[in-house]
Amino acid sequence: GMYNETNWPRTLWPLLKSAGYHNGMVGKWHHASPPNASTDFATFHSYFGRHYESRDGKEEHVTDLNERDAVKFLNERPRNKPFALMVSFFAIHAEDGKPEQYRPQNRTAGLYRNSSVPIPKTATEEHFEAMPEFLQ
Repeated sequence: GMYNETNWPRTLWPLLKSAGYHNGMVGKWHHASPPNASTDFATFHSYFGRHYESRDGKEEHVTDLNERDAVKFLNERPRNKPFALMVSFFAIHAEDGKPEQYRPQNRTAGLYRNSSVPIPKTATEEHFEAMPEFLQ
């Protein structure tokens, strides 16, 4: 797999780190945490699976967390080093198995008041079963 001893060191983040980059990742990381997250990344804030998370006793939309964590990384990075920052958003993803699949931020919820998203014609068990196994 991607994280074995041979493959991971040849991926983007360890290569950037070895070239002197100050690395950061905030947002949705689709896989388990990388084996060397604490050494390959100066900042690694991964959150996915739900649109709201509790941080410091306050429930916050993950888009707000993305923004705050990314800006903090940019403000605190060493100015004498190159940097790489990946910001990946979860909010465009459904919360599988929940009646409310997409939960907008409270401050933007009014924008969607009179909108509805139609269910795609391909949202059937038959179409799902026809996909390659790695996509199911």
